[in-house]
Amino acid sequence: MEEVPKKKRLLASAYDLFTTKGINSTTIQDIVDAAKVAKGTFYLYFADKYNIQEQLIISKSEELFNNAMDELSKHKIEKFDNQIIFVVDYVIDELIKAPELLNFISKDLSMGIYSEKLNQILGSDHIKLYDMFIKGVKDNNIKLNNPEVTLYMIIEFTSSTLFSVFNRRIGLTIDEYKPYLHRVIKSMLSNGY
Repeated sequence: MEEVPKKKRLLASAYDLFTTKGINSTTIQDIVDAAKVAKGTFYLYFADKYNIQEQLIISKSEELFNNAMDELSKHKIEKFDNQIIFVVDYVIDELIKAPELLNFISKDLSMGIYSEKLNQILGSDHIKLYDMFIKGVKDNNIKLNNPEVTLYMIIEFTSSTLFSVFNRRIGLTIDEYKPYLHRVIKSMLSNGY
């Protein structure tokens, strides 16, 4: 049986601890003890517990978006705005199924697409949603002032309101809220934001 690399063990241990104890109650010693590595090993990969938290948020949100894009590829959705809504709904539904992940990511969902450090941290050179969005805007001749900002706004709006709905800060369920979100997304794409 192959041994799990130390960095992966640290990431898995940190995620488990952050989602059960919270980041403030978790120490680096807790993480290394759970991962069964020396404390010095932690510092080979991470500056501190906030650095590992950032890397986890990036990887978890990127995974959500890439899974959504994989699922989208299995459906015949022609209209670009409906493709974006499908991805958003998929991510929302997955986060609702995993409340610990929603609370962990909190309002930082866009980090999976917009982190400057993403390529360095994950060795990733391809973000499927970002590429699809930029291509879709171009192919559909959608006149946006700045497509990157529009995508960022869609993700941030989705993230913050989902977090608010889930934590009962607004008086709607997610199913009641989705039609409003869909209208906002369609408006952003049709009105050139």
